[in-house]
Amino acid sequence: MGTQLALQRPIVTPWQASSGKPIAESDTSYRTYFSNGTAPASASWVEIPNSSGTFGQNLKLASGKQININSSGSSASLAVVNAAAGITVGNVTVGGGLKLANGTLIYRPKLFGGSVALANSTSETVLASYTFPANDAVVGACYRIEMWGQAGCTGTPTLTFRGRIGGVGGTSLSPNTFTFASGVTSKRWRASLLVTCTLTGASGTWASSIVSQSGSSSTDCTVIADGTADAVRDTTVSSDLVVTGLWSATSASNSLTMESHIAERVA
Repeated sequence: MGTQLALQRPIVTPWQASSGKPIAESDTSYRTYFSNGTAPASASWVEIPNSSGTFGQNLKLASGKQININSSGSSASLAVVNAAAGITVGNVTVGGGLKLANGTLIYRPKLFGGSVALANSTSETVLASYTFPANDAVVGACYRIEMWGQAGCTGTPTLTFRGRIGGVGGTSLSPNTFTFASGVTSKRWRASLLVTCTLTGASGTWASSIVSQSGSSSTDCTVIADGTADAVRDTTVSSDLVVTGLWSATSASNSLTMESHIAERVA
């Protein structure tokens, strides 16, 4: 009969874990350690960062020391010089103020996706939107959609701008309804929606305000500020914050174009 050979991991005892003794773990992409010589041996290993394994511990820097990438020349704790264009960086979370040394901070809200037309229809239509991720909202978080364009009508129809959370069929927020003067064409308009989270969770609550303005003459210049408190919408799921438009009457002359908008979290 053949002889079977059993391999066993050696038992590490305190006397083997002498101070400075190095080891490497081959089953963790070669993490490396050295022993600080304390007992028990299992608690004596201190991880050493290397280019092979993923470092599994916090990296602590003494006060006044820094991580400096590409010789930035900055005295900041973390200093980086971008050596190549087109580099994409993931999320960066800052607990305090974000300050840049010898650089420019470029902030871009949601990119404009193109104009939206609402003509010859009495169907509520999304004109602008912003998606906030699940659990993004905290108490006091504020979101804004500001949009503008032109409109024309026949007769004196009403036009309603309305904020909603959850798309065109979602929770209704502040509505604004105003009446155009008879037979206007290419009339400029502007609408701004602000929404603030007042309670988080599955029964999260929201307060909102919307302001709409159109025209420049005394006959059809309308500024309306309206608000809604305690509208309920779950903050633990992703939702679309939208502003919709709605004509009161169907006519080919009742036309509205949302030409551009800004959508962003502002607080």
